[in-house]
Amino acid sequence: MFSDANIILTLILSLISAVLCTAEYLVGKCRALFLVLGTLYMTAACFAIIYFGGALCDALLVVAATLAVRLFFEIKFGRKDK
Repeated sequence: MFSDANIILTLILSLISAVLCTAEYLVGKCRALFLVLGTLYMTAACFAIIYFGGALCDALLVVAATLAVRLFFEIKFGRKDK
């Protein structure tokens, strides 16, 4: 299933996405800014993976890693604004 996966590019993009998600939850004032930056970055990362010849499984790995970080922070901190 992952025989032609470009794991180095996927790991780098996943790491940057995880840092943006972490910044979104740890920075109090500019949370909306990091939410928008994270969304734009995720879109650009998926397009970059497809453009540079990656498979859809690479994009799926980046999305899954990002969702895992988001879920961790949602469980740990919860939404205070709800």
